[in-house]
Amino acid sequence: VNVLAVLLTIVLSLSGLRLVKFQLVDGETYLGKTKLQSVSAHSVPAARGDILDRYGRVLATTKTTYQIIFDAAFMKKPEWNRTILECSILCKRQNIAWNNLCPIIKDGSEYRFSEGMEDEARKMKQLLDLEDAAAVSECLEAIYERYAVNTPDNLRGYPIQIVDGVYHFVSNQQKKVAELKERLGLGKEATAADCMEVMLQEAKQYGIFSENEAFLVACVRYSMERMDFSKDNRYVFSDDVPQEVVVQVKEQ
Repeated sequence: VNVLAVLLTIVLSLSGLRLVKFQLVDGETYLGKTKLQSVSAHSVPAARGDILDRYGRVLATTKTTYQIIFDAAFMKKPEWNRTILECSILCKRQNIAWNNLCPIIKDGSEYRFSEGMEDEARKMKQLLDLEDAAAVSECLEAIYERYAVNTPDNLRGYPIQIVDGVYHFVSNQQKKVAELKERLGLGKEATAADCMEVMLQEAKQYGIFSENEAFLVACVRYSMERMDFSKDNRYVFSDDVPQEVVVQVKEQ
């Protein structure tokens, strides 16, 4: 019995020494080996395959697409028109269509309601509080006014007007005239033509557009309003945009 007890004590002691060696002396080494040999599971979604007909012709495939989206939460309202113009020009150069609900089109030098968009034309007139018989020119004037789209011939928000081809200050807006001259760094004797010369040199800064630019911006702004653009509702300006155009938009 005593011999068995001694043998059992020796075995337990040796086992204890081995455990001490495993856990304390060589613990870090074995832990590292265990991590290297560990197995973990990860789900990797497979790329969607093409759908083919029985002859191997592609019926449906997977394609990465991009959109240009206007988000009011990240846009400064005074810069809306300029941002819209830059995106519109970029897409126009690349022949990329945009989501346009404006029922007015420019045909050469003339403006007219687009055929097949009679219902949208009625909705535009209702939105602008115009009569059903309102002409295209009245609608254009109203949307330029509504969205503060300035052209050299129609300067909304500025105390300047054009009469018989000549720029004049609006007679009952002396305070705005003085503020404009000060803003432009001009003296008190400066004329309306002097102010316009400075403003047209920095047209981008003063929100002045050419006729084509003004029409393009107004159409987009109208479409945005018709699609209830707000901080809670983004406006998808264009779908299926090439990646290289997306890069150019980000750079701008």
